[in-house]
Amino acid sequence: MADSIIMERVADAATECFCAELVKTEDLGAFEALVAAAMRKIAAGVLRRCIERFDAELVGNMPRGWSVHERAVRTLVTLVGGIAFVRTVFRDEFGRRRALADELLGIPPRARVSPGRS
Repeated sequence: MADSIIMERVADAATECFCAELVKTEDLGAFEALVAAAMRKIAAGVLRRCIERFDAELVGNMPRGWSVHERAVRTLVTLVGGIAFVRTVFRDEFGRRRALADELLGIPPRARVSPGRS
């Protein structure tokens, strides 16, 4: 991410959330483990939310002749842990089922591991 101002804002917000824990524990090792685990969960949440927002954009710009077939949950093991997200399965102009978000993001059918983890 090129925008270091956004990264600084995120770091400032995380500092506000975690600083009291350091004061309570007074143990850098325990604090480091707590922050690392929490940040992995936050990163997983960001991945999920971004994929779902990307999918919503695709629905809003659905190709001509396509229709929404269903919304389905997809689960992947990623660099930051497991995530489960909901994405749209379309019917294309030929009646084939297509998970366009998966296709555009390079997630192979039936894959359980994200491309970044493979």
